[in-house]
Amino acid sequence: MDVGAKGLAAASNAQDRDTRTGTRAYVRSLGKWVPVSLLVIWVALLPRIIPGTSSDRGIFVSVAERLLAGDTLYRDVWDNKDPLFYYSLALGRTISPYADILLELTWIVSAGTAVYVLARKLGCNAPGALFAAFGMTPLILTGGLYRPGYTHLPGTALVLLVLAATVSRRFAAAGFLLAILACLKLVMLPIALLLILTVITLRKEWRALVPGSAAFALCAAALAGLLYARGELFPYLQAQLANVSYSQGDLVDERWGSFVGHLMLVASIDAVVVATAVAGAIVWVFAENRLAGGTRPVERRSLMLWACAATALVAALVVLGFTGMWDHHGQVLYVPAILVGVGAVQRFQSGFNVRSKLHMAALVGLIVALSGPTAPLRYGGAALISGPRSLAALNDVSAEARAVLSVGPSGTYARLGANDDDGHAYGLRDWKLACPRFQQYAFDTAEVLNSVAECLPRAEVILLSPAAGPKDGDPTWNAYWAKVESTLRDGYACEKWQDERICTRRDGK
Repeated sequence: MDVGAKGLAAASNAQDRDTRTGTRAYVRSLGKWVPVSLLVIWVALLPRIIPGTSSDRGIFVSVAERLLAGDTLYRDVWDNKDPLFYYSLALGRTISPYADILLELTWIVSAGTAVYVLARKLGCNAPGALFAAFGMTPLILTGGLYRPGYTHLPGTALVLLVLAATVSRRFAAAGFLLAILACLKLVMLPIALLLILTVITLRKEWRALVPGSAAFALCAAALAGLLYARGELFPYLQAQLANVSYSQGDLVDERWGSFVGHLMLVASIDAVVVATAVAGAIVWVFAENRLAGGTRPVERRSLMLWACAATALVAALVVLGFTGMWDHHGQVLYVPAILVGVGAVQRFQSGFNVRSKLHMAALVGLIVALSGPTAPLRYGGAALISGPRSLAALNDVSAEARAVLSVGPSGTYARLGANDDDGHAYGLRDWKLACPRFQQYAFDTAEVLNSVAECLPRAEVILLSPAAGPKDGDPTWNAYWAKVESTLRDGYACEKWQDERICTRRDGK
């Protein structure tokens, strides 16, 4: 070996020693910091994840309660979400309404577990992976776009679990989880599928499609069989057709075109900041690698992570462009946001040291950007106001339920109102729901609204929420409401009950 070669070898050994020394120092310093930071994060976010019973969340609670009362989903009680979401909610409520909190916590921990597996497989050391999984991930998931108890959190958790199983070469498990995702949050299925294809393509492991596809087919067939046995399969498929009509309906501003119109509907400040931060990080990483001219190539595992982040971002934007309707739908952006966060920890983990205030400030700033800039305000509001209020509401019998129970312990009832439901069905398991759609909207079709008007006479009691009533300039809705008022006038006696009206059939039958 010549002198030059010996010099290079010595320099390489010295660099290795420095790297090992730096890594040990990093593990020691960050190892002490991680448990403290995780404790602070979880204390802060616990009030944030308490699901309430207002707005759409009240509808979810009522559907779950009707399932526990023995109703058939999509036939006896109707809402447009996927069946496993309602089943999981109903399963927890067989024990207690407070199980809603445990369910939310379970999804966050599941997402964190998936991220830990991903981070370790893709090059993060143990402290960095731990922080990414159970510090950064919960903060992103409960950021400015998050709504406690809604469907996007379980959908995001399952997408991450599918990706973790694929990266770990557990292809049958990935296929199984993919089928679960299809029946729990169908619109996020394309994101998971594209992530699987990205990993398989980069690894050139096309044989993995065989066990994955077989597991998916078996699990999907079992779930379809369950729905069929319960009489819910064909009504569920009809509900999906209704979802397509709803997402392409009048709520989208056609001046922008359908795709851009959907994106405009979800373009809140949080969604824009999250998408910009994700896109900026991805472009910066690949641009830096290109400018390095091959001297600092992106490591293969790191390349896979950043490629998955880019795929997830494109897939999320496509999903929003076809289905996005409300600001909280932007939570699909949390999949690429979390992957970018893992990539940041993996790429710069040696700098995330408690002694390096600049790096720590950059990490905190990145997490805020990836979660949405309004997230800190929402944590404060949850701790002081919404958290305690939601906790009390979970086990509270709503005013609507008390109104129905004031008539008697059992019978048949219908509800007229929108998503101002406060979980009215909690406490009414001995009552039979006469009309499956206990929530009606001005964007519903005339056929749907007429079906509600026609079933009303079957109810002994009709409950009218504050949202029930005529609407100016809406002939379809007002024609429906005229039929409702005719039914109430001819066969029911109505009286005021707090903010609601309750109407009882005159013949008492």
